[in-house]
Amino acid sequence: MKCTVCGEPARINAPRHNSKFCERHFLRFVFRQVWRTIEEYRMFTHRDTLLLGVSGGKDSMTAWDILAEQGYTVHAVHIDMGFGDYSRRSEEIVRTFAAARDLTLSVHTFQELMGFTFQHALRIHRRRACALCGTVRRYFLNRLARDLECTVVVTGHNLDDETATLLGNVLHWQMGYLERQYPVLEPKAGLLRKVKPLVKLTDEETGWYVKLRNIDTATGTCPYSRGATSPVYKDIMGEIEKRMIGIKADFYFNYLNRMREQLSSGSSGRADETRFCPECGYRTLKGELCFVCSLKRRAARGSDGSSLPAD
Repeated sequence: MKCTVCGEPARINAPRHNSKFCERHFLRFVFRQVWRTIEEYRMFTHRDTLLLGVSGGKDSMTAWDILAEQGYTVHAVHIDMGFGDYSRRSEEIVRTFAAARDLTLSVHTFQELMGFTFQHALRIHRRRACALCGTVRRYFLNRLARDLECTVVVTGHNLDDETATLLGNVLHWQMGYLERQYPVLEPKAGLLRKVKPLVKLTDEETGWYVKLRNIDTATGTCPYSRGATSPVYKDIMGEIEKRMIGIKADFYFNYLNRMREQLSSGSSGRADETRFCPECGYRTLKGELCFVCSLKRRAARGSDGSSLPAD
């Protein structure tokens, strides 16, 4: 197997690109894919200050390494959810990476930000752990970015993440979510611009990237991931990809290029429901308070949280 670019022995096969790469040209390929995504969707420039959410996993570590290498001003934020050894190992990874490269990193705990533990929040919330975790993370990445005077929030979602989300939204016809699924979410009152520069890369490609760059990453399974639907949708898309090479990219980018604008122009009415929390300014779809402020209030009152807003 020879590298498509230089003819030297290749190590990585990229069938959806009809290419094979040596290590050097695979890394160039990854950098080029991310650069093209940033340019194509006009995500940010070197004048912006980026807040990057880093979990310690391969995707966020890939984003961190590439953005730092390309000279962007990046303030990385890690939120320790308090998941025992899993969280301790993740925090150790991001701290070590930042220290070795003299990068800016802030570490916060769920308890510090919320005033109580994730486990207590689950007892109040009484819903899936993944939904609770994701909602709280999104909220605080936006709030911390504003506090730190960042202009853009960056996450490490890749092509596999996006196709899994798209499949789930299509299967359940979640029209509001379908309208908002895009590599760039523009800023609005209370919310900063949010971008996903890794959407042209797959799980396998970010895995190869961190391996070739000798970047340590968190592995293993989150102790609260049981029952999560995203891995199911990822497995389904993975099986289809084995039979139809390139279908993930076709599914996602054809949706962006052909369908999303039609859905947005069709008006599902979801946008009219969006309000902003009077306490913190974050968006909320139902009720007066956003999810996080409602959760804090119910924790303070000892309520069972049965009518929390579904942000």
